[in-house]
Formats: sequence, C-alpha cells, structure tokens
Amino acid sequence: MGYFRGVDLNSSERFVYVYSGTSQSELENIINEKMLSIGYKHLGNGLYEKGNRIMRLILGAMSKYFKFQVSLDANNPEEIKVGVVKATSGMSGGLIGMNQVKTELMHLRKIFESI
Repeated sequence: MGYFRGVDLNSSERFVYVYSGTSQSELENIINEKMLSIGYKHLGNGLYEKGNRIMRLILGAMSKYFKFQVSLDANNPEEIKVGVVKATSGMSGGLIGMNQVKTELMHLRKIFESI
C-alpha cells in the first residue's frame, strides 16, 4: 500500500501532495530513489536535474533539460506535504521546450502519486 493520500495543490507550475504512514527521512529516500531511477541527478537542497543545460542552450528543444525543486513539509505529525516546483521554464527550448517541461511535470505527478 502506498503513502499517497491526496492533492493539496495542483497548478501548471507546481504541485503539492500529501503523504502519511511513513517518516520524513524514509519518504526523502523513496523520492530520491524514484528521481534517480528516471534519470535525474540530485544537486542538493532538493534540486533535481535531468539533461544538460549547456546543450539545451545550444540545441534548443532538440536537447532535453529539466530541473525541479522538491521540498518536504512535516509540520503536522500525521502527514507530510511534498511540493514539486519547476526550477526551469523551458524557454531556452522555445515553445517546444516549454511544452516538454509541462509534460515532464505531468509525468512527475504520476510518479509521485504512485509513492
């Protein structure tokens, strides 16, 4: 059985999901494993990056680049809120690049719902 309990916020720029039945450190480990398994690098402080920024600037939308900030809020002992925010707009890839980032955020929503 998963830890996902519901959606606190869902927008085109970010989402916040609510989890329960686990500790904050265990949830951090699960999220880190999931992000690494789909090709992201952990840059520290909750920042995850996939792709190469320089190649994105040179090749535009032909080179994928994604960067997201993941934060955990465990103020309530009964639940943990996990927020994922776009840390790049995709503008360097033009309209196609912006749509790639939007699609990647939707993909991350599905992955975080499966936790």
